[in-house]
Amino acid sequence: MIFERYSGSDSTGDVPRSYARFLHRIEGLGLEERVSFFDGLLAAEKDRNWRGYWTYSRAVQYLELNQTDDLIRGLRDALSEFDLLAANFRDVENEYVRTLWLLIREEYLESEDTETLFEYALRLMPHIEAACPDREDRWDLYSYVGDALLMIAKKNGGAILYRASIDYHAAAHHAAPDEPGALESLVAAYYGAGDVARARAVYEMFKELDVPYEHSERLHRFAAEAFK
Repeated sequence: MIFERYSGSDSTGDVPRSYARFLHRIEGLGLEERVSFFDGLLAAEKDRNWRGYWTYSRAVQYLELNQTDDLIRGLRDALSEFDLLAANFRDVENEYVRTLWLLIREEYLESEDTETLFEYALRLMPHIEAACPDREDRWDLYSYVGDALLMIAKKNGGAILYRASIDYHAAAHHAAPDEPGALESLVAAYYGAGDVARARAVYEMFKELDVPYEHSERLHRFAAEAFK
């Protein structure tokens, strides 16, 4: 409940009461009314972490309408508000995590800005319990870090980055053993690190995994060239 969590600058209780009433009628409100409501909360809120909370909440109103540009702008604004050193950060940690997660998903996952993807994924790692309480759900996060390391390694070279990515993709594989993408990434990581025998062994594991995978042909072509 918001009354139990709220630790912002309002000492009267008006802000959490207003938000509770808002949630009861949100389904009947249009986008403009929802955004305007959060603008009002932000005008009154002085606490940085709760400004991050309200800014995040304002931003996600654009999500269901697929207004990606407005969503991303709002998420960036939210990220700039959160204060990780403040005593009440734990009260809004979930929203901080969701802000980073959505930025990764909506802006950086398909972009060429590998460095920012890597940064945001790494920033999530200390909050992994909040981001993914269930170990099985951590596959995405491990894969984000591992894939970013692979992309940076391919772009800039350096066996150390390939070796570092191995641990993340191995963790992703253990979190989701039936996910073929983690095995494909492990093949690339071991091969890039110079361990061709291990890369070949992982490829054999991939072939034994009887699940559909849209990039199967890509891996088979790579293996045909790499393991001559």
